Amino acid sequence: MATSSKVANNAEVTAKHLPFPKQVHYGKYANLNSYAELLQKVQRNLEAPCSGELILSDLVQLETQLRAALTHVRARKLRLGCLRPTYEGKGKGLKAKSVHQSLHDQVQYACVQFNVNEEKMLKEENQLLEKQIVAMKNSGETYYNRMTGCLQLILHDKQHCICLNSKAALHVV
Repeated sequence: MATSSKVANNAEVTAKHLPFPKQVHYGKYANLNSYAELLQKVQRNLEAPCSGELILSDLVQLETQLRAALTHVRARKLRLGCLRPTYEGKGKGLKAKSVHQSLHDQVQYACVQFNVNEEKMLKEENQLLEKQIVAMKNSGETYYNRMTGCLQLILHDKQHCICLNSKAALHVV
């Protein structure tokens, strides 16, 4: 019993010192516990003498809730750091600006690399097409003759089919 009262007291003290309201909504994790409740669960479950008897599903649920809380805290820190870079003094503002500049530089470098790679691919494709054009020009006469012969055959067959179709139409009428 002394352990549970100690845990309850720690949770109450921690809840008083937390800058967040007890019920914080995490978007898709709206049904998860508040920070004080998570701390209380961790203390109760992991510092209890029967910690070996914890159920795996309880630990998985606790891990999910802790990750959601951590994500929420990180997002809030990022939002405060980016939206108000001078919120905690000049040093923090300069650090936020340098981080922002670093990220901007990384994105710019990635875009340049993408453009370089795309340009290389286009050059290789152009070279391949030029080789194919040269090959077609070298064997152009035979290719041209083959294509012309095929076209003449197709036109002849179409004329023949047209004649047959017109004769059939005459026979039917």
